[in-house]
Amino acid sequence: MPKPPAKPRTRPGDRRSGPPQHLDLGELTAFAGWAIESHGDYDHVLFADEDLGQAEAIAAELLACRLERCRLDGLVISKSRLVDTHLRDCGATSLDVTDGQWRNVLVEGGRIGALQAAGGQWASVRIRGVRIDYGALNGARLDDVIFEDCEIGELDLGMGQLKRLAFERCRIGVLDLEFGFCEEVNLAGAEIEKLRGVGYLRGATVSASQLLDLAPDMARHLGIKVSRTGTGADDDAAGADGATDDATDGALLPERPRNR
Repeated sequence: MPKPPAKPRTRPGDRRSGPPQHLDLGELTAFAGWAIESHGDYDHVLFADEDLGQAEAIAAELLACRLERCRLDGLVISKSRLVDTHLRDCGATSLDVTDGQWRNVLVEGGRIGALQAAGGQWASVRIRGVRIDYGALNGARLDDVIFEDCEIGELDLGMGQLKRLAFERCRIGVLDLEFGFCEEVNLAGAEIEKLRGVGYLRGATVSASQLLDLAPDMARHLGIKVSRTGTGADDDAAGADGATDDATDGALLPERPRNR
């Protein structure tokens, strides 16, 4: 009897495995330089407790690297490529990864003041337990990306191509989806204070409570007036007294069911 075909092996950078929960990078060589350099090629390198800030590392390539407890203040690593790379407990007042290509990347812990990642291409990326004051991913292409246990002040995803993007147990002050495209985007796991671009939610999943919160903005976007009385005659009379609310003044919604 012929042997059954062997199961394909999943490599660290194989997108079929989804965003990584952890990365086994094997043996790493300790970094021995002063800073990450532009167009530098770093393969299986460990950056531990390094101050890598205030440097330009444009178009650098990090393959199977780990950065632990590093300071990245003012680091410009735009147009760079990160593959099978793990960042843990790193911090930065500002970090520029504009137009970067990230594949199979895990970012855990730490705080970033301003994350500049516009135009990036992220595939199979997990951001876990990170505090971000402002994240600019406008115009980015995100495919199979998860934000988990994150606190984000403002996240700009405007004009982005968002596919299989999910938020799990996250708090977001402002989420901007203006002119973006969503496919299998799950917002149900996020507590969102303000959402811009309700007209671009097609292809996204929201929770029932989020839908109630979004209803006034949706009514405003669609030009819907919500009546207080529900009867045409009364509405006409109420309109003169200002009792009929236009959506721009805040739609009236059913009360949420109380928890018993």
